[in-house]
Amino acid sequence: MSSYSIGREPGPLMSRGDVRTRIGLVLLALQVLYLPLELFVVSTVRVPYSLVENTISELGAVTCAEYVHPGGVLAVCSPWHAVMNGAFVIFGVLMIAGVVLARPVLRAGRLGAVAVGLWIVTGLGSIGTGLVPLDVSVDLHLLVSNPVAVAQPVALFVTAPALPRPNPVGVTSGIGLALVAAVATVVFLGGGLPEMSGLLERLVLWPATLWLGAVALLLLCSDTSRPESSARSAGVT
Repeated sequence: MSSYSIGREPGPLMSRGDVRTRIGLVLLALQVLYLPLELFVVSTVRVPYSLVENTISELGAVTCAEYVHPGGVLAVCSPWHAVMNGAFVIFGVLMIAGVVLARPVLRAGRLGAVAVGLWIVTGLGSIGTGLVPLDVSVDLHLLVSNPVAVAQPVALFVTAPALPRPNPVGVTSGIGLALVAAVATVVFLGGGLPEMSGLLERLVLWPATLWLGAVALLLLCSDTSRPESSARSAGVT
């Protein structure tokens, strides 16, 4: 039983719940800014760096040095590491706050709740990644960052069918990107194709991040961002 009255047309003034939901969508829409920020930090790196070969975590390394990594010896030097680590934390916080506030947009039931939980795990992992840079503690860094690679593709796969209906493009694109990310996760965490670690990691993280932000933008521009509309779309009474 929904707590929203779905038999009435939305009034001219948004309820407090509507405002919270829209704030949540705005926070999620900001996720699209992550990609240009990462690419900017890449442009400042002082050692050879490839989006295909080098991982995102290397951009947050706080020292310029060579150090032993499970995949071998790495040379890192990222002058803007503080910006990168700050971005990990900030975008993680925005993700957690956004999915919690925007929960009414997703269809009611277990699927929506699971989706929110998985995005929270992803956000917490992002925060941990920023707080524990790769060269501070490799083991601890991997402990907090690896769950992101697992949770994010699953979150994408679960969120897509939980979107307000009808949304065939969002569902199809979300599930398709989730499958790509899942394959990349298996190869990345399994240690396969080490010469393509950067590409594999980005195939896990970029699609989900951009999809989440783009869907939030689309929902902001439609009446499905209203809890009442979401409930109507789900057929809840």
